Amino acid sequence: MILLIDIGNSRSRYAMLHPRPAALVEGEVVSNSDGIDALLANISESPTEVYVSCVGAESLMQQVIAWSEREWRCTPVRLQTQSSCCGVINGYLQPERLGVDRWLAMIGAFGLVQGAVLVIDCGTVCTADLVDKMGQHRGGAMVPGIRLMQQAMRSGTAAVKDESELTALWGRSTAESLGFGIQAGLTGYVKQLMAMAATALQGPYTVVLTGGDAALLLGEIEGNVRHDNGLLFHGMAAVVRQRADDFR
Repeated sequence: MILLIDIGNSRSRYAMLHPRPAALVEGEVVSNSDGIDALLANISESPTEVYVSCVGAESLMQQVIAWSEREWRCTPVRLQTQSSCCGVINGYLQPERLGVDRWLAMIGAFGLVQGAVLVIDCGTVCTADLVDKMGQHRGGAMVPGIRLMQQAMRSGTAAVKDESELTALWGRSTAESLGFGIQAGLTGYVKQLMAMAATALQGPYTVVLTGGDAALLLGEIEGNVRHDNGLLFHGMAAVVRQRADDFR
C-alpha cells in the first residue's frame, strides 16, 4: 500500500493507493490543531511508500517524517510543483512558486476530465486554475475563503462578533447579513471566472469544484460542473504512477 498525505492550511487527510488491483481509498480528515499524530494513528496498515503534499505548517511535515521513519521504516517523499507532469504544463513564470496543492489538483482534474477544465478549490483560500484542452495552464486566481472572510470581519469590525450564517437570502440579522455577503461574493467570483474562462478558451470546458466549502457553491452555479473532494489525491496518484514509470 502507498500512503498519500495532504497537509493543508487548516486540516490534513490521507488516502491509500493500492496498486493491485488499482484503487484509491480516502481515509480520515483531522484539524491541524489536533496534531498530525491524530491522523496517522488511524492508519492500521503499514505503507511501503509515503508521499506528502504540504502547504501547511512545516512542523507538521516534520512530524510526518518522524512518524514514518519510526513506525513504518520509510522516509516520506515530499511532492513538489514541476514545470510539467502528466500532460499538464505549468503556466507560472516561476513554476516552483505555484502551490503544490493547486498543481496536484490541476493534474487530477485534467486526468479525470480529459479536456479543458477550470479547477476551483474552496478551502482556506479559494483558488482557481484554468487548464486548456492541450494541458496548458493558463493561470490562476485567489481570494480569501469563507473562514478567512469571517475572521477578517470579526477582527476588523467591532460590531461583528458572531459567526456568519451562510444563506442565499438577504440577512435579517448581522450574522445572516455577513453570511449572505460572503456567499454572494464567492458565487459572483466563480461566475466571473467561468465567463472569463469561456472567453479565453473559446470552446467547451468543465468546472471541477473541490475543497471543504465546495458543496456550498453547487446549487449556485450552472453549466458543466463536477464536485470531487478527492481531486488532489487523484493528482498525487497520477504523479506517483508517473514517477514509477520514469524509474523503470
